[in-house]
Amino acid sequence: MAKYILSAFADESAPDFAGQIAALKANNIRYIEPRLVNGHTILECTDEEIAAFRKALDEAGIAVSSLGSPIGKYEIEKDFAPHFELFKKAVAVAKALGTDKMRVFSFFIPDKRYAEFRDEVVARMKAMVEYATAEGITLCHENEEKIYGEAPAQVADLLASVPGLAAVYDPANYVLTGNDPLAGYEACREKIAYFHIKDAMGLENVVVPAGEGEGCIKDILVRHGDTTDADVFVSLEPHLFGFSGYESFDERGLAGKVDRFKDSAESFAYATSALRRVLTEGGYEETEPGAFTARELKKIRFGILGVGNQGTYYTKLLVEGKVRNGCIGAVADFDEAARNEWLEKFGNICPVYSSLEEMIASGNIDCLLVEIPHYGHPDAAITAMKAGIPTIVDKPAGVYTLQVEEMFRVQKETGVLLGMMFNQRTNPIFRKMKQMIADGELGEIKRASWIITMWYRNQCYYDSGAWRGTWDGEGGGVLYNQAPHQLDLFQWILGMTPSRVHSFCHYGKWHKIDVEDDVTTYVEFPNGATGTFITTTADFPGSNRFEVTGTRGTLIFDTTKLTFYRCQTDEREFCFSAKEVWAMNKYTTVSVPVYGENTQHAGILNNVADTLLGLCELYAPGTDGINGVAFANAQHLSSWEGKTVEMPIDGKRFYKLLSKKIEAAKAKKK
Repeated sequence: MAKYILSAFADESAPDFAGQIAALKANNIRYIEPRLVNGHTILECTDEEIAAFRKALDEAGIAVSSLGSPIGKYEIEKDFAPHFELFKKAVAVAKALGTDKMRVFSFFIPDKRYAEFRDEVVARMKAMVEYATAEGITLCHENEEKIYGEAPAQVADLLASVPGLAAVYDPANYVLTGNDPLAGYEACREKIAYFHIKDAMGLENVVVPAGEGEGCIKDILVRHGDTTDADVFVSLEPHLFGFSGYESFDERGLAGKVDRFKDSAESFAYATSALRRVLTEGGYEETEPGAFTARELKKIRFGILGVGNQGTYYTKLLVEGKVRNGCIGAVADFDEAARNEWLEKFGNICPVYSSLEEMIASGNIDCLLVEIPHYGHPDAAITAMKAGIPTIVDKPAGVYTLQVEEMFRVQKETGVLLGMMFNQRTNPIFRKMKQMIADGELGEIKRASWIITMWYRNQCYYDSGAWRGTWDGEGGGVLYNQAPHQLDLFQWILGMTPSRVHSFCHYGKWHKIDVEDDVTTYVEFPNGATGTFITTTADFPGSNRFEVTGTRGTLIFDTTKLTFYRCQTDEREFCFSAKEVWAMNKYTTVSVPVYGENTQHAGILNNVADTLLGLCELYAPGTDGINGVAFANAQHLSSWEGKTVEMPIDGKRFYKLLSKKIEAAKAKKK
């Protein structure tokens, strides 16, 4: 495991030497990456000023982690000789300040003519590396906008082509240039000398504190820390508040976009605390001021109830180490054939039991995964929670609201953790949609429509298990087996649940089954918005399109893409201020950048393990599970009664009608 050591561009806290040192000491940071002093670069300081700075640092017990030089931020078409002389001075300054590292860039390229100037860039970088190496200095290249090194492929090319060149990885710079920060990390991970820590939101073009943007900082630091035992500097470069000299390199106009801080000292302190929080949530603890080492964490032992397809899948995730702080503790299944099949695949890797009660009593599990047919989800969770075992329920939370409400009652009574396997919530696209709506990017929501018909299933699928396509086995069809994730996301992303539902469910329309395989639903929301939800297991190839319209534009998810049609003026304002009959609001089309890994089931399990270890909060709490079940129940109830139903529905009425469906289906089979 890596040891992460805090450093910082302290010029973002104060312009002068004394102020920078004071800010570092106040925030328990023992290293600095010098860049600007009194509004000019460190390279413009006199030898006397450098000596005075070094003396002040030594007296304060602060060392230089690397020199934050501007070398390489220079037009490639200009004569290299003058810049090389400045570079040599930078090397001398680095040595005078007692560091063996220096940050550099790889030259501004005009009009994105990267291929044309690539060889010249490599030649210049080789010359600088050769000189620096002879002087005992490692050059560390930072990815940056408009240089040969803006994109991950260019960085990888430089590092492969220039022996001795190391990397400074800056996630925010990738986000702000429309590049995937994870791809950027992979391009340089084997040669990373240290990290620059700032975060960013790409669509908004704004820098934010670490962990609050799209830079995947926690994931990257955890991933990197797991692959090295070295001491690695994480150098804060907050960019949260305009400061003296900032305008000299603020080409994107970022300064002043963040207005939550009163001054640079406050923003610097917040940036420091944000980075500390990211490291803590990643499993690191501050063992000495400004130094973080990995905590010794126990592995959460997961027990799996039900070892069919999904239970087997989770076993593989745990066995293959996909859950960083988790392992397999035990499995249980009442079906002997299922247990034997699981043993053939995995052997005696953990105890195997024939009942949930046996598995709980064994003391071999810390958390339960419920992977049995839908009707059994709440009962299993209740049994586990009453025994003090945290529980994760796969979708859906249950078949009808009465049993889910009882599960929640027990959770509240026991206080035991209850979560849902809503793995689609880890999808960066859906997270981005939720964030944009919550931040008001779309204004007041007017309409939301989801067509999710990519669930094609043939008759053989339904014939493969006696429980499939039945009221007493599944409790429903496409709404309970294929689309529960969308029923959850539909409400989670919008931040509100329907108030009225009118649905048309077709039962066994396209297959020889009892339950619904074709659904078209109209909904109304408390704020007056309307919507539709359409799903089926009969369309091929089908589609997956979620369209949300607000007063400030329309956001469309289509299979893998996210597009925002942003209104120039809020539609409600434009509607009543337009002076011409055929006047139309103007809009811009934005392909929304989305970054981050879609970790799916492994992501939820990692989150659960980390939550139990006190590192973070639960991402998909069990209390959210009722939303999808209630929505599905309402659609059935509306269809059965042929009318619009109000939400929340009458759970007893629904259960009574469901029971009649079950009995009728059983009678039909006799």
